Amino acid sequence: MSMLSRRLGELAGLMAIGDGTMALLKPQEHAALWRGGPEWWDRTVQYFEERPALTRTLGAAGVLFGIWLAARQEEAEPEEA
Repeated sequence: MSMLSRRLGELAGLMAIGDGTMALLKPQEHAALWRGGPEWWDRTVQYFEERPALTRTLGAAGVLFGIWLAARQEEAEPEEA
């Protein structure tokens, strides 16, 4: 696995951890941040705003996924001299 791939994998994991953490701490406010766009999108966002327990549950899953993703990046292989 290249260094760039590992870095991007870890970055994606860190983003998932942050997003999940905000969904855990402020579920309605975090969902509301995504308002704006087509009507179907706003209905989806409203669904999560009205269900903070579900949003928190998905946030916790996001944190766990982010930790898994960031932790699974392979260590760099030693370079030969």
